[in-house]
Amino acid sequence: MTPIVKTLCVVGLSWLAMSVQAKVATIRIGELARESDLILVAEVQRVEVKAGVKIARVRVIRFVKGEAECSITFVAEPTWRCDTSAAVPGERVLLYLAAAVDPQERTLNGKNVDAVQASCKREGTQLDVLSHSGRGRIPLSLNQGQWVAPVTRGDGRGPGLNLNLYIPRPVATGLTSPGHRAVPLAELIKRT
Repeated sequence: MTPIVKTLCVVGLSWLAMSVQAKVATIRIGELARESDLILVAEVQRVEVKAGVKIARVRVIRFVKGEAECSITFVAEPTWRCDTSAAVPGERVLLYLAAAVDPQERTLNGKNVDAVQASCKREGTQLDVLSHSGRGRIPLSLNQGQWVAPVTRGDGRGPGLNLNLYIPRPVATGLTSPGHRAVPLAELIKRT
């Protein structure tokens, strides 16, 4: 191969690599439920750092799918660029969780999730990850005595709960006191 051909090949492969991007696919709430091991309504008690990884400790209010015989924590930081995993102390959330099973899993800042899982296991705590790269965390708020989740108009398939997660139509939404659209928690649970 001539130097010019080699250079063109390198430039071409570099351009191809830059144009290929990993993205999280859009998913319906029912699919999210099927791919989750646990679904629960919880309150985030605190966010802490364990073995260099942010984790959220939760108080379970209600199990919707599955059960746990010990305390539950989840990874509260991204494991890759399109991951939206996070938590806010004191927030009430509907969580869709999956077991943290990949021993090679690392956070975006390079910390080993396996070390955190081992530490949690020693203290009798279950470590999970938010399903669908963080989309399994739906913050809730109290509106006129009812727990609701904020929604956006979505992309035409139904209201959006967060980035890449939507509720298929038909779905009843209402207005919250500040004038935003929301869907009742009961409606979300019914669709899981």
